[in-house]
Amino acid sequence: RVLIKISGETLMGDSEFGLDPPTVEGWHTGKEWIDGGSLTERINYAVGLVTDMNNSGSKYLVDTLVNSDQELSAEQLLENWNKLIGYIPQYFEGERKEKLTKMYEHFQDRMMYAPASGREHYHNAFPGGYVMHIINVTESCLKIAKLWEEMGATPDWTEENIVFCAMHHDLGKVGDMEQEYYVPNPSEWHRINQGKMYDYDNRLHYMTVTDRAVWLLSQFDIKMSEVEYL
Repeated sequence: RVLIKISGETLMGDSEFGLDPPTVEGWHTGKEWIDGGSLTERINYAVGLVTDMNNSGSKYLVDTLVNSDQELSAEQLLENWNKLIGYIPQYFEGERKEKLTKMYEHFQDRMMYAPASGREHYHNAFPGGYVMHIINVTESCLKIAKLWEEMGATPDWTEENIVFCAMHHDLGKVGDMEQEYYVPNPSEWHRINQGKMYDYDNRLHYMTVTDRAVWLLSQFDIKMSEVEYL
């Protein structure tokens, strides 16, 4: 039915495509629903429809997929980076602010261009995707916290707690002190057929993303509260 909608066709009573139930009782099960012949017909119909570029619906799907790749300009990368590090003076102060600033300065070149995931059908698997993801999560967390308070919740957290957790929930995807977490996948076949745009750097010791985040924070002597840890 999705393919019919895409094609703009109406296949009322199209027994060849197998949409009509066998009797007025409706669909049963087993071969009354589908057999080898009707399955083949459905597959052939779908292939013919999707590969017909004269069909406006199919052309729209292909154009949408082709144009869906996210590519950030140099200006957007810098704008996102400045917004991210702008959270530090806005929500932190004192020694913690200084240590966070030092960490972000250390990882700036790597973090600015890092993806947020390795596969294109996951989130933000493109250069600059990590920073964009962290900004989205941080802004969402602040909005949710505000909504909870408006609905009568008694918070046991501060905005500093929220921003600290949101900013560093995926910090482990930066890698370690020397190596990146994601490296471009050299296999064109895997990029095209599996959407596997990045591989994990096999020089890294195994850790969960969360464990690596805590370890990286410790390398800059950045402590967290019990609420933030939880």
